[in-house]
Amino acid sequence: IEAQILDLLERLRAERGLSILFVSHNLGVIDRLCDDLCVLYAGRVVERGTAAGIFRRPRHPYTKGLLASLPRPLAAQETRLSPIPGGFPDLTTLDAGTRVGRYLIQDALGHLWKPLGDTKAIGANLFASLLVVMGWGFFLIQGVRDPLGGINSLWPLFGIANQLLASIALCLATTVILKLQLAGPKLSPEESKAQGSKPWVGRPAFALVTLLPLIWLLSVTLTAGYQKMFHPKPSIGFLAAASALETAKPGLETAIETAKAAGVAEAIVKAETALQNNRSLRFNNQLNAIVAGTFMTLVIAIVLLSIYEWLSLLLKHREPKLSETYPVWLPDYAVAEGKPVQWWNVFALGFLLLKEISGEAAVDRAQACIPRKVDLLGGSKAMAKQQRAQAYVAAAEKRFDGGPNRCC
Repeated sequence: IEAQILDLLERLRAERGLSILFVSHNLGVIDRLCDDLCVLYAGRVVERGTAAGIFRRPRHPYTKGLLASLPRPLAAQETRLSPIPGGFPDLTTLDAGTRVGRYLIQDALGHLWKPLGDTKAIGANLFASLLVVMGWGFFLIQGVRDPLGGINSLWPLFGIANQLLASIALCLATTVILKLQLAGPKLSPEESKAQGSKPWVGRPAFALVTLLPLIWLLSVTLTAGYQKMFHPKPSIGFLAAASALETAKPGLETAIETAKAAGVAEAIVKAETALQNNRSLRFNNQLNAIVAGTFMTLVIAIVLLSIYEWLSLLLKHREPKLSETYPVWLPDYAVAEGKPVQWWNVFALGFLLLKEISGEAAVDRAQACIPRKVDLLGGSKAMAKQQRAQAYVAAAEKRFDGGPNRCC
Protein backbone atom coordinates (compact mmCIF):
# COMPACT_ATOMS: atom_id res chain seq x y z
CA ILE A 1 0.00 0.00 0.00
CA GLU A 2 2.85 2.38 0.80
CA ALA A 3 4.38 1.87 -2.64
CA GLN A 4 1.03 2.55 -4.32
CA ILE A 5 0.59 5.81 -2.37
CA LEU A 6 4.11 6.95 -3.28
CA ASP A 7 3.50 6.11 -6.95
CA LEU A 8 0.26 8.12 -6.81
CA LEU A 9 2.04 11.13 -5.31
CA GLU A 10 4.79 11.02 -7.92
CA ARG A 11 2.26 10.71 -10.75
CA LEU A 12 0.17 13.64 -9.49
CA ARG A 13 3.28 15.76 -9.09
CA ALA A 14 4.38 14.99 -12.66
CA GLU A 15 0.94 15.45 -14.25
CA ARG A 16 -0.08 18.66 -12.46
CA GLY A 17 3.31 20.23 -11.76
CA LEU A 18 2.78 20.17 -8.01
CA SER A 19 5.17 20.75 -5.15
CA ILE A 20 4.89 18.38 -2.20
CA LEU A 21 5.61 19.21 1.42
CA PHE A 22 6.35 15.76 2.84
CA VAL A 23 6.74 15.19 6.59
CA SER A 24 8.03 11.77 7.55
CA HIS A 25 10.43 9.78 9.71
CA ASN A 26 10.96 7.27 6.91
CA LEU A 27 14.33 8.26 5.45
CA GLY A 28 13.99 5.86 2.55
CA VAL A 29 10.76 7.50 1.43
CA ILE A 30 12.31 10.95 1.87
CA ASP A 31 15.26 9.90 -0.29
CA ARG A 32 12.85 8.78 -3.01
CA LEU A 33 10.44 11.74 -3.03
CA CYS A 34 12.28 14.82 -1.81
CA ASP A 35 14.72 17.14 -3.56
CA ASP A 36 15.26 19.54 -0.63
CA LEU A 37 15.31 18.45 2.99
CA CYS A 38 14.90 20.11 6.40
CA VAL A 39 15.78 18.19 9.56
CA LEU A 40 13.74 19.29 12.58
CA TYR A 41 14.57 18.72 16.23
CA ALA A 42 12.29 19.97 19.02
CA GLY A 43 10.38 22.09 16.50
CA ARG A 44 13.48 23.81 15.11
CA VAL A 45 15.23 23.38 11.78
CA VAL A 46 18.73 22.14 12.67
CA GLU A 47 19.93 21.29 9.15
CA ARG A 48 18.81 22.25 5.67
CA GLY A 49 20.00 21.34 2.20
CA THR A 50 19.47 19.00 -0.71
CA ALA A 51 18.39 15.50 0.20
CA ALA A 52 21.34 13.97 -1.61
CA GLY A 53 23.80 16.31 0.11
CA ILE A 54 22.46 15.71 3.61
CA PHE A 55 22.36 11.94 3.17
CA ARG A 56 25.90 11.97 1.78
CA ARG A 57 27.39 14.41 4.28
CA PRO A 58 25.26 15.12 7.38
CA ARG A 59 26.60 17.82 9.68
CA HIS A 60 24.28 18.10 12.67
CA PRO A 61 24.65 15.44 15.41
CA TYR A 62 20.92 14.68 15.31
CA THR A 63 21.04 14.07 11.55
CA LYS A 64 24.04 11.79 12.00
CA GLY A 65 22.17 9.93 14.72
CA LEU A 66 19.14 9.42 12.49
CA LEU A 67 21.23 7.98 9.67
CA ALA A 68 23.29 5.83 12.05
CA SER A 69 20.14 4.35 13.60
CA LEU A 70 18.97 2.88 10.30
CA PRO A 71 19.10 -0.94 10.14
CA ARG A 72 21.69 -2.33 7.72
CA PRO A 73 20.41 -5.30 5.68
CA LEU A 74 23.90 -6.73 5.13
CA ALA A 75 25.02 -6.30 8.73
CA ALA A 76 25.28 -9.25 11.04
CA GLN A 77 22.13 -10.16 12.93
CA GLU A 78 23.95 -9.73 16.24
CA THR A 79 24.77 -6.09 15.44
CA ARG A 80 22.74 -3.76 17.63
CA LEU A 81 21.16 -0.61 16.27
CA SER A 82 22.87 2.65 17.15
CA PRO A 83 20.54 4.69 19.40
CA ILE A 84 20.51 8.47 19.62
CA PRO A 85 21.77 9.43 23.10
CA GLY A 86 19.93 11.88 25.31
CA GLY A 87 16.28 12.79 25.44
CA PHE A 88 13.89 15.42 24.22
CA PRO A 89 14.23 18.82 25.86
CA ASP A 90 11.45 19.86 28.19
CA LEU A 91 9.69 22.53 26.14
CA THR A 92 7.48 23.51 29.09
CA THR A 93 10.32 25.00 31.13
CA LEU A 94 11.31 28.64 30.93
CA ASP A 95 14.46 29.39 28.98
CA ALA A 96 17.59 30.62 30.74
CA GLY A 97 17.13 34.23 29.64
CA THR A 98 13.61 34.35 31.06
CA ARG A 99 14.81 32.91 34.37
CA VAL A 100 17.58 35.51 34.62
CA GLY A 101 15.11 38.26 33.73
CA ARG A 102 12.72 36.98 36.38
CA TYR A 103 15.37 37.21 39.08
CA LEU A 104 16.34 40.72 38.00
CA ILE A 105 12.72 41.89 38.02
CA GLN A 106 12.06 40.27 41.38
CA ASP A 107 15.14 41.95 42.85
CA ALA A 108 13.91 45.34 41.60
CA LEU A 109 10.29 44.78 42.67
CA GLY A 110 11.47 43.66 46.11
CA HIS A 111 12.58 47.23 46.80
CA LEU A 112 9.06 48.46 46.04
CA TRP A 113 7.21 45.74 47.93
CA LYS A 114 9.17 43.13 49.84
CA PRO A 115 6.89 40.09 49.13
CA LEU A 116 7.50 40.51 45.38
CA GLY A 117 11.21 39.97 45.93
CA ASP A 118 10.75 36.57 47.60
CA THR A 119 12.17 34.06 45.09
CA LYS A 120 10.62 31.16 47.05
CA ALA A 121 7.05 32.47 46.76
CA ILE A 122 5.07 30.94 43.90
CA GLY A 123 2.93 34.04 43.39
CA ALA A 124 5.92 36.38 43.11
CA ASN A 125 7.68 33.93 40.75
CA LEU A 126 4.62 33.66 38.50
CA PHE A 127 4.15 37.45 38.43
CA ALA A 128 7.80 38.16 37.51
CA SER A 129 7.85 35.34 34.93
CA LEU A 130 4.65 36.71 33.41
CA LEU A 131 6.20 40.16 33.01
CA VAL A 132 9.28 38.73 31.26
CA VAL A 133 7.24 36.44 29.00
CA MET A 134 4.97 39.36 28.07
CA GLY A 135 8.05 41.35 27.13
CA TRP A 136 9.34 38.58 24.87
CA GLY A 137 5.82 37.93 23.60
CA PHE A 138 5.57 41.50 22.37
CA PHE A 139 8.50 40.98 20.03
CA LEU A 140 7.21 37.56 18.95
CA ILE A 141 3.80 38.98 18.04
CA GLN A 142 5.49 41.91 16.35
CA GLY A 143 7.55 39.50 14.26
CA VAL A 144 4.44 37.55 13.23
CA ARG A 145 2.36 40.60 12.34
CA ASP A 146 5.21 42.53 10.76
CA PRO A 147 8.08 40.81 8.85
CA LEU A 148 10.30 43.83 9.58
CA GLY A 149 9.65 43.60 13.31
CA GLY A 150 10.42 40.95 15.89
CA ILE A 151 13.99 39.76 15.77
CA ASN A 152 14.86 42.30 13.06
CA SER A 153 14.17 45.13 15.48
CA LEU A 154 16.30 43.56 18.22
CA TRP A 155 19.21 42.23 16.16
CA PRO A 156 21.28 45.48 16.13
CA LEU A 157 21.18 45.51 19.95
CA PHE A 158 22.49 42.01 20.62
CA GLY A 159 26.17 42.97 20.47
CA ILE A 160 25.75 46.02 22.71
CA ALA A 161 23.56 44.13 25.19
CA ASN A 162 26.04 41.25 25.50
CA GLN A 163 28.97 43.59 26.13
CA LEU A 164 27.02 45.57 28.71
CA LEU A 165 26.13 42.32 30.45
CA ALA A 166 29.83 41.47 30.54
CA SER A 167 30.46 44.89 32.13
CA ILE A 168 28.02 44.05 34.92
CA ALA A 169 29.80 40.73 35.49
CA LEU A 170 33.18 42.51 35.71
CA CYS A 171 31.72 44.98 38.24
CA LEU A 172 30.60 42.06 40.39
CA ALA A 173 33.95 40.27 40.03
CA THR A 174 35.86 43.43 41.00
CA THR A 175 33.72 43.86 44.11
CA VAL A 176 34.21 40.24 45.17
CA ILE A 177 38.00 40.36 44.66
CA LEU A 178 38.24 43.61 46.60
CA LYS A 179 36.25 42.18 49.51
CA LEU A 180 38.32 39.02 49.53
CA GLN A 181 41.55 40.97 49.74
CA LEU A 182 40.32 43.36 52.41
CA ALA A 183 38.50 40.82 54.58
CA GLY A 184 41.06 38.04 54.32
CA PRO A 185 40.41 34.32 53.99
CA LYS A 186 38.07 32.46 56.28
CA LEU A 187 40.18 30.40 58.63
CA SER A 188 39.32 27.40 60.72
CA PRO A 189 39.93 27.61 64.52
CA GLU A 190 43.17 25.65 64.10
CA GLU A 191 44.41 27.95 61.32
CA SER A 192 43.47 31.05 63.33
CA LYS A 193 45.39 29.73 66.34
CA ALA A 194 48.44 28.97 64.19
CA GLN A 195 48.37 32.42 62.63
CA GLY A 196 48.15 34.12 66.03
CA SER A 197 47.57 37.84 66.27
CA LYS A 198 49.35 38.68 63.04
CA PRO A 199 47.04 41.04 61.10
CA TRP A 200 45.90 40.17 57.61
CA VAL A 201 47.48 42.28 54.89
CA GLY A 202 45.56 41.98 51.64
CA ARG A 203 46.42 43.14 48.16
CA PRO A 204 43.55 45.26 46.81
CA ALA A 205 45.61 45.77 43.64
CA PHE A 206 44.46 42.30 42.55
CA ALA A 207 41.14 43.92 41.67
CA LEU A 208 42.90 45.50 38.68
CA VAL A 209 42.70 42.09 37.01
CA THR A 210 39.00 42.75 36.35
CA LEU A 211 38.93 46.55 36.73
CA LEU A 212 41.18 47.27 33.73
CA PRO A 213 39.13 45.09 31.31
CA LEU A 214 36.00 46.73 32.74
CA ILE A 215 37.31 50.22 31.92
CA TRP A 216 38.19 49.17 28.37
CA LEU A 217 34.86 47.39 27.84
CA LEU A 218 32.83 50.31 29.15
CA SER A 219 34.69 52.87 27.05
CA VAL A 220 34.23 50.85 23.86
CA THR A 221 30.65 49.68 24.42
CA LEU A 222 29.25 52.96 25.71
CA THR A 223 30.87 54.79 22.81
CA ALA A 224 29.38 52.30 20.36
CA GLY A 225 25.97 52.60 22.05
CA TYR A 226 26.09 56.39 21.87
CA GLN A 227 27.06 56.23 18.18
CA LYS A 228 24.23 53.78 17.44
CA MET A 229 21.76 56.18 19.04
CA PHE A 230 22.93 59.64 17.98
CA HIS A 231 25.19 59.26 14.93
CA PRO A 232 24.02 61.63 12.15
CA LYS A 233 24.29 58.98 9.41
CA PRO A 234 20.99 57.05 8.99
CA SER A 235 22.97 53.88 8.22
CA ILE A 236 24.47 54.01 11.73
CA GLY A 237 22.32 56.03 14.10
CA PHE A 238 18.86 54.82 15.15
CA LEU A 239 17.42 58.30 15.60
CA ALA A 240 18.91 59.56 12.32
CA ALA A 241 17.36 56.60 10.49
CA ALA A 242 13.98 57.27 12.11
CA SER A 243 14.24 60.95 11.14
CA ALA A 244 15.12 60.06 7.52
CA LEU A 245 12.13 57.73 7.34
CA GLU A 246 9.89 60.44 8.78
CA THR A 247 11.13 62.83 6.08
CA ALA A 248 10.32 60.27 3.37
CA LYS A 249 6.78 59.69 4.70
CA PRO A 250 5.03 62.63 2.87
CA GLY A 251 6.44 61.47 -0.46
CA LEU A 252 5.07 57.97 0.10
CA GLU A 253 1.65 59.37 1.02
CA THR A 254 1.69 61.46 -2.15
CA ALA A 255 2.58 58.35 -4.16
CA ILE A 256 -0.49 56.58 -2.75
CA GLU A 257 -2.77 59.47 -3.73
CA THR A 258 -1.26 59.54 -7.22
CA ALA A 259 -1.73 55.80 -7.65
CA LYS A 260 -5.35 56.01 -6.47
CA ALA A 261 -6.00 58.87 -8.90
CA ALA A 262 -4.55 56.79 -11.74
CA GLY A 263 -6.61 53.76 -10.68
CA VAL A 264 -3.73 51.30 -11.05
CA ALA A 265 -4.32 48.55 -8.49
CA GLU A 266 -0.75 47.24 -8.60
CA ALA A 267 0.72 50.70 -8.05
CA ILE A 268 -1.67 51.30 -5.11
CA VAL A 269 -0.63 48.07 -3.42
CA LYS A 270 3.04 48.82 -3.98
CA ALA A 271 2.75 52.35 -2.58
CA GLU A 272 0.77 51.22 0.48
CA THR A 273 3.32 48.47 1.18
CA ALA A 274 6.15 51.02 0.99
CA LEU A 275 4.34 53.30 3.46
CA GLN A 276 3.70 50.41 5.84
CA ASN A 277 7.37 49.38 5.68
CA ASN A 278 8.32 52.97 6.36
CA ARG A 279 6.18 53.03 9.51
CA SER A 280 7.56 49.69 10.71
CA LEU A 281 11.19 50.66 10.18
CA ARG A 282 10.65 54.02 11.86
CA PHE A 283 9.08 52.34 14.89
CA ASN A 284 11.87 49.73 15.02
CA ASN A 285 14.59 52.38 15.01
CA GLN A 286 12.83 54.41 17.71
CA LEU A 287 12.38 51.26 19.78
CA ASN A 288 16.06 50.35 19.34
CA ALA A 289 17.09 53.83 20.51
CA ILE A 290 14.88 53.56 23.62
CA VAL A 291 16.09 50.05 24.50
CA ALA A 292 19.75 50.93 23.91
CA GLY A 293 19.42 54.04 26.05
CA THR A 294 17.74 52.03 28.80
CA PHE A 295 20.51 49.42 28.75
CA MET A 296 23.22 52.05 28.91
CA THR A 297 21.49 53.96 31.70
CA LEU A 298 21.11 50.81 33.82
CA VAL A 299 24.74 49.81 33.31
CA ILE A 300 26.00 53.30 34.14
CA ALA A 301 23.91 53.23 37.32
CA ILE A 302 25.38 49.84 38.30
CA VAL A 303 28.91 51.07 37.61
CA LEU A 304 28.37 54.20 39.74
CA LEU A 305 26.96 52.10 42.59
CA SER A 306 29.96 49.76 42.25
CA ILE A 307 32.39 52.69 42.41
CA TYR A 308 30.64 53.94 45.56
CA GLU A 309 30.96 50.44 47.06
CA TRP A 310 34.66 50.21 46.15
CA LEU A 311 35.47 53.61 47.66
CA SER A 312 33.53 52.74 50.83
CA LEU A 313 35.55 49.54 51.19
CA LEU A 314 38.93 51.17 50.50
CA LEU A 315 38.24 54.09 52.87
CA LYS A 316 37.00 51.62 55.50
CA HIS A 317 33.57 53.23 55.64
CA ARG A 318 32.04 49.80 55.15
CA GLU A 319 33.03 46.42 56.48
CA PRO A 320 33.96 43.93 53.73
CA LYS A 321 31.31 41.29 54.40
CA LEU A 322 31.29 38.41 51.95
CA SER A 323 28.02 36.68 51.08
CA GLU A 324 29.56 34.50 48.36
CA THR A 325 30.47 30.89 48.94
CA TYR A 326 34.08 30.65 50.03
CA PRO A 327 36.32 29.16 47.31
CA VAL A 328 37.69 25.65 47.70
CA TRP A 329 41.37 25.75 46.75
CA LEU A 330 43.29 22.89 45.22
CA PRO A 331 45.54 21.01 47.61
CA ASP A 332 49.25 21.75 47.51
CA TYR A 333 50.17 18.45 45.84
CA ALA A 334 47.73 19.13 42.98
CA VAL A 335 49.28 22.55 42.38
CA ALA A 336 52.80 21.06 42.57
CA GLU A 337 51.98 18.49 39.87
CA GLY A 338 51.58 21.27 37.32
CA LYS A 339 54.94 22.89 38.15
CA PRO A 340 57.25 23.32 36.46
CA VAL A 341 55.79 23.24 32.96
CA GLN A 342 57.60 20.52 31.02
CA TRP A 343 59.13 21.32 27.65
CA TRP A 344 57.10 18.65 25.84
CA ASN A 345 53.86 20.28 27.06
CA VAL A 346 54.92 23.54 25.46
CA PHE A 347 55.93 21.68 22.30
CA ALA A 348 52.56 19.88 22.13
CA LEU A 349 50.66 23.13 22.63
CA GLY A 350 52.72 24.85 19.95
CA PHE A 351 52.17 21.95 17.54
CA LEU A 352 48.39 22.14 18.05
CA LEU A 353 48.47 25.90 17.53
CA LEU A 354 50.39 25.51 14.26
CA LYS A 355 47.93 22.85 13.16
CA GLU A 356 45.05 25.24 13.81
CA ILE A 357 46.74 28.14 12.00
CA SER A 358 47.66 26.01 8.98
CA GLY A 359 44.07 24.81 8.53
CA GLU A 360 44.79 21.12 9.14
CA ALA A 361 42.56 21.17 12.21
CA ALA A 362 39.66 22.51 10.12
CA VAL A 363 40.17 19.68 7.62
CA ASP A 364 40.15 17.16 10.47
CA ARG A 365 36.87 18.57 11.76
CA ALA A 366 35.36 18.46 8.28
CA GLN A 367 36.53 14.86 7.81
CA ALA A 368 34.82 13.88 11.06
CA CYS A 369 31.52 15.02 9.50
CA ILE A 370 31.92 12.75 6.46
CA PRO A 371 30.27 9.32 6.94
CA ARG A 372 32.80 6.52 6.84
CA LYS A 373 32.45 4.05 4.01
CA VAL A 374 33.27 0.38 4.13
CA ASP A 375 35.15 -0.92 1.10
CA LEU A 376 34.60 -4.62 0.56
CA LEU A 377 37.14 -4.79 -2.30
CA GLY A 378 40.21 -3.84 -0.29
CA GLY A 379 40.68 -0.24 -1.45
CA SER A 380 40.70 1.29 2.01
CA LYS A 381 43.75 3.51 1.40
CA ALA A 382 42.29 5.00 -1.78
CA MET A 383 38.96 5.55 -0.07
CA ALA A 384 40.63 7.26 2.91
CA LYS A 385 42.52 9.51 0.50
CA GLN A 386 39.28 10.38 -1.28
CA GLN A 387 37.55 11.22 2.00
CA ARG A 388 40.50 13.42 2.99
CA ALA A 389 40.18 15.26 -0.33
CA GLN A 390 36.46 15.77 0.25
CA ALA A 391 37.17 17.11 3.72
CA TYR A 392 39.76 19.56 2.32
CA VAL A 393 37.26 20.85 -0.25
CA ALA A 394 34.54 21.24 2.41
CA ALA A 395 36.91 23.10 4.76
CA ALA A 396 38.09 25.39 1.93
CA GLU A 397 34.53 26.18 0.85
CA LYS A 398 33.54 27.02 4.41
CA ARG A 399 36.60 29.23 4.86
CA PHE A 400 36.36 31.20 1.61
CA ASP A 401 32.61 31.36 0.99
CA GLY A 402 32.50 34.90 2.36
CA GLY A 403 30.42 34.06 5.42
CA PRO A 404 31.53 34.34 9.03
CA ASN A 405 33.31 31.43 10.72
CA ARG A 406 31.09 30.94 13.75
CA CYS A 407 32.17 29.13 16.88
CA CYS A 408 28.64 27.89 17.66
